[in-house]
Amino acid sequence: MTARKSARERRQELFASFGARYGELVDRYRGIVPRTLLVVQMALESRGDPFAVSKDPVLIEVGLSQAPLARAWRMDVDPFDVEGGIWLGCVEANAAAERYREFVPGISAADTWYLMLLSYSAGRKAVEHILRTTQSWVERRRARGITSSGLLADIPAWAKVTDLALPQHARHWGRQSPEIIGVRIRRQVTRLSWARALGPIDGPDYIPEPPPPATRPSALPAFPTDLVPAARIAANPRATSEQHAKAHAEVKGYARRRRRGA
Repeated sequence: MTARKSARERRQELFASFGARYGELVDRYRGIVPRTLLVVQMALESRGDPFAVSKDPVLIEVGLSQAPLARAWRMDVDPFDVEGGIWLGCVEANAAAERYREFVPGISAADTWYLMLLSYSAGRKAVEHILRTTQSWVERRRARGITSSGLLADIPAWAKVTDLALPQHARHWGRQSPEIIGVRIRRQVTRLSWARALGPIDGPDYIPEPPPPATRPSALPAFPTDLVPAARIAANPRATSEQHAKAHAEVKGYARRRRRGA
């Protein structure tokens, strides 16, 4: 009888498979973000399936990078195209990394990547609130002689002693529950450690590449016209739950047809 593989072994196989299949494209568009971070993030989000569709009927995250459908529409790229999905994820990752480098002067590389991963998972609005609140908490601790450990440690520590359901916090989570936000704060620390185990993050061999093009390269296919109605619903904050459910079903059906024809 074959021994059952551990979760760690299955995870390592997933990362290795994703890197072997898509690593060259990740390197083409990774810009300032280390390859290992992008491999870990995309592999865990989509399980390496170019036709993956999330369970979320509102954002409808799609493709290898699990980008929201409305974002793919705005950037006019086919999210179910392998290269298009990777380009989309790399553009977002680079934009987030640059944003937090500007938002936090002197930020360390590790904290930059942590905020990038957290932004991907929790959203920009949530992360900026977490960052501002954590910084205030850290300043109060410094006044008592407690030194900062860096955002990678300070944000989970802040979340542990904070009621994330309080109105001043909860209004920044959108449709996400406080419990989910807490899980995502902790999860990204783990994902960063997995990326470090997979390969160098910012060691002497790490050389940033030029940033990916901000607009869709002409060689990549445009956003599918069949998905425009669903994307409009996903982008509409006034859409009803019934409209979201219908759009979600349409996107899943479209992905199934594309998978069969691949």
